[in-house]
Parts: sequence; C-alpha cells; structure tokens
Amino acid sequence: MNTDDEQYRVELTRAIMRMMHSWGLSSRDIHNALGLDTPFRQMERFNTGMAFPDNDDLNERIEHLVGISEGLRTAYPHNTSAGINWLKKPINRLGNRPPLTAIVNDGLAGMKMVRAELDCTFGWEQTNLAY
Repeated sequence: MNTDDEQYRVELTRAIMRMMHSWGLSSRDIHNALGLDTPFRQMERFNTGMAFPDNDDLNERIEHLVGISEGLRTAYPHNTSAGINWLKKPINRLGNRPPLTAIVNDGLAGMKMVRAELDCTFGWEQTNLAY
C-alpha cells in the first residue's frame, strides 16, 4: 500500500469512528459492529491515526455504514439529530428493534437491513438479487 492509500485509509478510519460515535455507539459497540478481530484495547488507536485493517469483510461493512450515513443525510437533510433519533427508534421490519441494535448485534446482515430501510434503491437491488 503506498503512502496516499495509507493516508486515505487513516482518514477513512477516523471518519467512520467519528460517525459511529456521533450515533451514540460505544467503542465496544463499534468493535462488535465492524467485526474487528483486533484486540479491543486498540480501539482508541483508530481515533488517533491507526487505520482499520484492510480486508474484504471490514471493507464491505464500511461500505454499508457509508451508505447508511448517506441515506440519513438524504432522509434528514436539514436535521442530523433527526437521523440519529431514527437510528434509535424501534422499526417493525427490524424485529421492533432500533437500527443501531441491528447494526451492532447482527453485523453485516443488520447493516444491510438498515440500509435497505433508508435507501429504497439498495433495498430493491437486494430483493432482485434474491431472484
């Protein structure tokens, strides 16, 4: 990985950590949601310059988290706190659980379900992939 790629990965890591903390997730929740196999004690390092590991599973989770964030910005363009409130409100199609619970407890599958709730295009694509 060259220096530009490394710097991008560090910036991406910081952005994802800031975003997930702004959603009200603890470092433990973030560790679980991302499916990190790094020791939990390293979580603070992700806030201060260490990049997430570069693997397919984590990259897919990050892609869905970015999609969720974009969906929230689209749904609540003038009120970011409304988007955060949505993440904490129980949703019937998520088993009457809040989206954040699905993200943390169900990992990748939970992220896909939450993203489909926010982004009808993504949800439609996922439905058509099943056929």
